[in-house]
Amino acid sequence: MRISVSYSSTARVMFRFFQQFNYTDVVFFIDANDEFYGPMGDVIEVTMKNEMREFLYTTKFQDFNGSKDGDEVYRKLLINAHQISRVHIILGNSTIVRKFMRIATEFGYTDGNTVFAALQLFDDPAWGNFTWNMNDDFDSYAFKAYQTLAIFSLVESVSNALDVFQHQVIEKSKKNYNYTYPIGASQALSPVVTHVYDAFVLYANLVSDLITQGKDYRDGEAVGSLAANYSFYSPLNGNVQLDSNADRVMSFVLKTMSSSTAGKYQVMSTLLCICLIAESTLITNELVNLRKSLWKKNGTKKEQKRNKKGTKKKPKRNNKEKREQQREQQRNEKEKKGNTEGNEKEQTKEQNE
Repeated sequence: MRISVSYSSTARVMFRFFQQFNYTDVVFFIDANDEFYGPMGDVIEVTMKNEMREFLYTTKFQDFNGSKDGDEVYRKLLINAHQISRVHIILGNSTIVRKFMRIATEFGYTDGNTVFAALQLFDDPAWGNFTWNMNDDFDSYAFKAYQTLAIFSLVESVSNALDVFQHQVIEKSKKNYNYTYPIGASQALSPVVTHVYDAFVLYANLVSDLITQGKDYRDGEAVGSLAANYSFYSPLNGNVQLDSNADRVMSFVLKTMSSSTAGKYQVMSTLLCICLIAESTLITNELVNLRKSLWKKNGTKKEQKRNKKGTKKKPKRNNKEKREQQREQQRNEKEKKGNTEGNEKEQTKEQNE
């Protein structure tokens, strides 16, 4: 039972995104040294093996050390990735993402033919500020480069009750525990804080329902069984739904920026969970426009023609097996030819003798 966001739910959102846009060849750049992004990369790979195995054969995971590696490492990663993919997912903080985008610009990879995406679940100092404007030498190029960068984030809850709760948490933390939040009162608290509140609301609801049913609320198995596919109302976050594993169903959005948004990332409302978490295959006009804004040319001309026809691309694994069969056939033919030539040489030698 998980009442807050989980690694696995975040991984599934990315898979739904790949399916929705028919992105098959994907490269993940993972800062293995980061306490959040490192484990996130591991869970994505494990979840892919268990639930989305069709992606496993065309997806590459490239680890690096964000605290030690220099620009040469990033250059090598991008060059190798660009040879096999036009969809690059960067699992690292804002500083790491900016390095990748700067070097990608040097190589001409931010011309709109490559999709870049990063993960920032919510605003938090630990992840940095995902913005093109950092008042450095790269700013003049970053504005265009970041238009090819999409960001996965959680849906932000907005309510009067949430504003009051936020103010009380910040105030009482300082007064009662001498703790000052590293954010201003005008900024939103981490959703994890409100999820802790939701945990108490969930437990209270479960206990109440178990008592009504004449069951023992101290029975952990009974609590867990009731929590599966359970829903309740949170005064802070509204309706909350748990899945069959009693994990919270999280709503995600995809943020993009363009010249029309004054250089600020904005939520594409059509991606509000309906296409990413649910099994829906709904594609609206806005979603199609988002596809165009993220990727002007989706791969080769052959792939573009296939996408226009609406046909499904065959798994790369079949192509790989076919190539392996061809190589095996060539090796057999070469060996056969070598044996034939060897026999002919032996016969010629015997005749000469």
